[in-house]
Amino acid sequence: MKEKRLANAISNLRLTSREVSNRKSLVDWMCDVGDNLEVSAEAIHKAVFYFDRIACDNHLKENELKSIALICISVSYTHLRAHETSLHLVCRLLLEKKKKKKK
Repeated sequence: MKEKRLANAISNLRLTSREVSNRKSLVDWMCDVGDNLEVSAEAIHKAVFYFDRIACDNHLKENELKSIALICISVSYTHLRAHETSLHLVCRLLLEKKKKKKK
């Protein structure tokens, strides 16, 4: 039973070549947005994961993709910041300070 569910889940994840190229360009776009907003790579990875889960379960229209992707970035960034430990906070602040000195 478990193997059948796994096989069904894998078959649902198969994409056409057009969808794969669209996903690649969308993930590249998400990374560019993350860079411009100075969002961590971890938040972008989570955002892509969230997006994949949403896209797998829903039939999204072409004009909805970037809106959903932006929502995923926002949610993942907010989630990571909400669960940030003191150590992560100190490291993030030090990195931000170091970036400001370079400019």
